[in-house]
Amino acid sequence: MNQRTLEEIVLAAGEAQKARNAEQLRVLAQEADTLGTPDAQAYALNLTALAHTHVGEFAESVPLFRQAIERYRELSDPQMLISNLGNLGISLRMRGDLQDALVLHQEEAALAREHDLQGALARALGHIATVYKDLGEYPEALEGYHRALGLATQLNLLPGMAANTGNLGLVHYHLGDHPRALECYYKAIELYTQLESLNEVAGLSGNVGNVFNKLRDFDEAVRWYAKALDIHERIGNRYGMGLQHQNLSSMHFERGTVRDGLEHLAKARAIYEDIGYLRGVRMVIASQALHEIYEGNTGAARALLNSMPDQGPSLEDAVMHKRINGKLLMAEGDLEGAAALLTEALDAADRTQQQLEVGLLTHDLRELAYARKDIDAYVHYNTRWVEYQVRTQGSDVHRQLMAHEVERRSMEHRQELERHKAVLYSTLPREVAERVLHGETVNDLHADAAVLFADIVGFTSHTSGMDPNDVVALLGRLFSAFDQICADHGVVKVKTIGDCYLCFKSGGTATENAAAIAAVAHAMQRAEFTWSSEIDRDREDTLALRIGIHQGPIIAGIVGEQRLQYDIWGDTVNTASRMESTGEPGRIQVSESFAAQLLLLRSVAEKKGTANSNSQQQLRERGAIDVKGKGTMTTYWLEE
Repeated sequence: MNQRTLEEIVLAAGEAQKARNAEQLRVLAQEADTLGTPDAQAYALNLTALAHTHVGEFAESVPLFRQAIERYRELSDPQMLISNLGNLGISLRMRGDLQDALVLHQEEAALAREHDLQGALARALGHIATVYKDLGEYPEALEGYHRALGLATQLNLLPGMAANTGNLGLVHYHLGDHPRALECYYKAIELYTQLESLNEVAGLSGNVGNVFNKLRDFDEAVRWYAKALDIHERIGNRYGMGLQHQNLSSMHFERGTVRDGLEHLAKARAIYEDIGYLRGVRMVIASQALHEIYEGNTGAARALLNSMPDQGPSLEDAVMHKRINGKLLMAEGDLEGAAALLTEALDAADRTQQQLEVGLLTHDLRELAYARKDIDAYVHYNTRWVEYQVRTQGSDVHRQLMAHEVERRSMEHRQELERHKAVLYSTLPREVAERVLHGETVNDLHADAAVLFADIVGFTSHTSGMDPNDVVALLGRLFSAFDQICADHGVVKVKTIGDCYLCFKSGGTATENAAAIAAVAHAMQRAEFTWSSEIDRDREDTLALRIGIHQGPIIAGIVGEQRLQYDIWGDTVNTASRMESTGEPGRIQVSESFAAQLLLLRSVAEKKGTANSNSQQQLRERGAIDVKGKGTMTTYWLEE
């Protein structure tokens, strides 16, 4: 196989990233490294680090991201530097190093602002908000996600809009505001469905299942978990499959169907062990050990903990391990040893601001103090437990105020998004507007486009004495009719210029494009509009069109920032305009290249015996005419 360029490797890595294919990322990293250039070797470090993150090996990814960051600083590549700062921050966050992660994400945001990379800034703001969420600072997280969502919406970044909407749902879930959580999850699923991002649709479906599990609507929870699991199985995301088996196990334990819960835990563990996701293995073993502790099977729990893979330097895993061991000591009757271990775990969770673990450990130590009949300790930990509840979920009044504020912001966001969509759909062709909403850059080359210009003959002289309202009404009716004709034949309207109408057809073969635009031209000429209905109802003065058509390559794209405009450019467009301006009232003048496609269509249809109205276009040679900027051209009249 020929060695690929770095650009080709980057494209392949994008697909591997979507599929969370760690092995493919490693292969691509080796391929990039063999290129030997500094930028390729830096990219190899980046891909190797990403591969580790996809199997939960964050301890391994951290030093690799740090090396990549230094390489990209030397290369003065701000985009890749910002990207790797973000990825390093995510790895540190997943290890539980939240304060270090926050510092990195703040640097990520500062660099994005410095280089005016607005898309990167939107992602960095979302990363910062996620750290605040993990710290249990939910008001700050809500504010951060709203800022990131607002910027992503302004930039038409549908992936960013979807991600931040889903993350808002997570915050509402942690706040116990389940209706708001579901609203955000459903909206994010809708956006990711438009993007065809099945992995994210699956993950959010699992989140919806978590909400229904909390609400004890187990049948609905199972339905959403099953949907998420099915998608992960179809796209081959084994990490996602393991996560959904974990979710199903939690649901079954809540439901009381313990055997089913244990079966799903076993499936999750097998998957995680197979893909090398050690952190997932540790989480599953912790859940299995907790179950054995609750069942009084301390020997089985001890055996499970002894089988747990080394947690490495992850602070979060270390705290979890100490907590489970502390609860096991409680079950074994070693209350003093349990108190020492749980207190040590709580101190570590406090230092690293792991708010969820702080809550769990505070609750455990309160129960342990009760068992030890230590009144002072019980009062101390009960007070901390109440403070934790108020801080993370808030009082009823605080939660209601927060819910109202979030509802207001969500409503503003939805209204802004709908206004934005309405503007795009009203100013751009629908298929182009859809691409813009998906965050695409519209800049296309159409090789065999058929371009049509239609102009109203004598428009200036006829309308000079008309009421302005009548002029606008006439153009509105005429151009609306043309819009419908274009839609009926799959032709794209570009714009109107005064009394001139511009459209084109591409996407098919050259003959198909020609046949469609010819059909549009005939339909426009058949449209019955008279000046008499606008000026003098006693006169019958039929409105006449002059139409010109040419075929060839064009460039199509969107220009402008404040006011988007879809347009087409190239010699083909200029020639079509000349065909219209040198034509005659009530007639359709076409170029020789366009006529050739219609003649080819007729010939093929006659040979196949499939002749119809599209293939039987009547062409009458006009002869050689002088065309400004083109010289002498042979043109034809297109007739019915």
